Amino acid sequence: MGSIDTTFSGACREERRLSNRTLRLPGAKAHRRLRRALRGRPDHHELGDRELMALAKSGDSTAFGEIFERHVDGVFAYVKARVGDASLAEDLTQDCFVSAFRAVGRFHWQGQVMPWLLSIAHNRVANHWRALGRRPEQVRLSVADWVSTADHVATGDADPHVGADAAYQLQRVADAAGALSDAEREVIALRFGLELSVPETAAVMQRSETSVRSLQYRAVKRFRDLLATEDGET
Repeated sequence: MGSIDTTFSGACREERRLSNRTLRLPGAKAHRRLRRALRGRPDHHELGDRELMALAKSGDSTAFGEIFERHVDGVFAYVKARVGDASLAEDLTQDCFVSAFRAVGRFHWQGQVMPWLLSIAHNRVANHWRALGRRPEQVRLSVADWVSTADHVATGDADPHVGADAAYQLQRVADAAGALSDAEREVIALRFGLELSVPETAAVMQRSETSVRSLQYRAVKRFRDLLATEDGET
């Protein structure tokens, strides 16, 4: 296959040149190739994201490499929660960062870089499902993750671990989560399951931060009420 350039611009050239062959690579292998090509410089480790993005916009590809190292795991976690398959998620995450690098000149600092990266990831995942002729899927959490999420939002008698065996706990939380609307389920999954910030969640859901806060308040209250109702029926 030949060696890959050690700069991100080199990685982009390599990805374009080998685009068809890359599709046949195992996802983990392609992901490791990009990670190797994106190693940041040691003197970038102490810089904040704002400084790194300013350097990246001025042509310093290794500064973007540091952004990649800091945020690739978070972007991957979001993409995997949307597509389910780890190998596919690695390939799509790689695409996200290639797209981000190509768009870095249009980036405008608004307090964080992660919402911008997640908006790119959101669009890439949507395009993936669209190409397959399928409706984009929401963030998916396992039932065990929903139990952990319930721990975050439940209070008092709604504690999901009080007075119930393990199998019942799982079923009760799954039933409560299933009774939520799609938007309510997604905001709870993003905020408590993936632990995204409000700006990051707003970028993913393509809502304003005010709208996300309002939706989260309603969703958490309804989730608590549903858990409490399940308790009352026992």
